[in-house]
Parts: sequence; C-alpha cells; structure tokens
Amino acid sequence: MLRRCAPPLAGHCSMADSSALPLFLAAKPYGGCCIDAFARVREPDIISPSVMLVSPSRDVRSWIDLAFTTSNQDEAAVVKRFSLTILWVAFLGVAGCGYSFDRSETFRTTNADKDRIRTVALDIFQSREFRRGLELQLTEALAKRIEAESPFKLAKKGRADTELSGEIQEVRQSTIGRDFALVRPRETAATVIASFQWKDLRTGEVLLDRPRFVQTVDYIRPLGEDFYHAMQRAMDRMAERIVEQMYADDW
Repeated sequence: MLRRCAPPLAGHCSMADSSALPLFLAAKPYGGCCIDAFARVREPDIISPSVMLVSPSRDVRSWIDLAFTTSNQDEAAVVKRFSLTILWVAFLGVAGCGYSFDRSETFRTTNADKDRIRTVALDIFQSREFRRGLELQLTEALAKRIEAESPFKLAKKGRADTELSGEIQEVRQSTIGRDFALVRPRETAATVIASFQWKDLRTGEVLLDRPRFVQTVDYIRPLGEDFYHAMQRAMDRMAERIVEQMYADDW
C-alpha cells in the first residue's frame, strides 16, 4: 500500500497503522514530499530484490534465510545468485590477503652438508668480447634478478656464503631476413655465449656449473631496433635464465 503524506516537520511522515506492519521500506523523495511504502511480507511472497529492504529487527543472515526458504522460485533465484556472488567475492578477498609464496621452496638453499645458503657474492662478469660494457649490463641485470626473485641477499665476498661468477665468451650476429630491394639485412639474430659458476665459499662445493650458456634474441632494423637494444634484451633474458638455474633439483 502506498500513501502520500504531507511535507514532514520532524524529518519523517506519520506512520498510522504501521504497528501492524512488521517490515517497511525506506522513504524516497518524490515531488518535494516523500512516499512511505509499507509492505507486509506474507509467505510465499517476497519483496523484489531491486528494492532496498529496511528492517531493524532483521540482519543480513535473516535476509539470506528468507531468500532461500521462499517458495517464489523466480525471485528466490535472483536473490540466491546475488547472495552467493557477494559471499564468493568476500571469500576471495580474504583468501587473497592471506596468500603468500615462499621462494625458498623453489631455490636450492642448502649445500651438500645441509648448511643454509643465505647470501651470494656477485662478481663482475669477465668478457672476451671487443665490445665493452656487455659484462656490466649482465652483472647489473643479475643483481636485480637475485634481489627481486630469489631468497638470497647480495653480500661482499668476505661475508657471503656463496659466489656467482662468469664470463661472456662470444657474441655473434646472423641475418635471418633480408630486404632484397635494398640488399640489406631486415631481421638479425644476436647470440650471446657465456659461462658461469655458483660456488659455496665455506666448503668449496660447486653448486652449479654451466661452461656454455647460450641466449639468442632477434631485432628488426626497419622498426628502429639495433644491436644496442638487442643486447639489452639478451642480457636481461640471460640473467633471468641464470637465476632459474639456481632452482632446486626437485622443483
């Protein structure tokens, strides 16, 4: 039943006969006045879920129970889906906040004597290449990867548990595609060959040894890419793969 009332003096309309109605809907402004909509909830009827139900004597649990026990299947299905969606979103929020990933389970964190590995001394890589600076790019990329993606901390050689060292042996370039009109290389492959070793400084145990480690990237000259950009990507990708080599054997 809808009833139009006079403009309120104390912020609300009079509610005659409201004692007989256990539930009421919030008043909505209409034409400078307000309309109080009163409704008696009778089984098996249910108020449309598009209208906000206000009841001081009912909480969210009783509202959900009402939705699940009503015989109006169409209305109940809508309310059920809405309720389950809210509960599922809340569950995912709680579960997401408690999610954590222990990186120590991925990497090798002990030597053969079961001594804990916590720190790594990263030496600047050596280079046999005439192009200078490539070894510095690789060392810098490795330092960032170790700090960001592994459970180890970088330390000086005199205080570190282990040492990671290596050398850039060779850099090669080869043409993949050619522009036949201009007789120039269109797509070029750049290959970096390196070696590295991870060693325990306390026992002398070699934890990891890769005498030949190859990384290849390609770049397209007509797109503005050159050898410098290719080397940046190659060193970053090689550093990522070197850190992956430090994973535990059973991972």
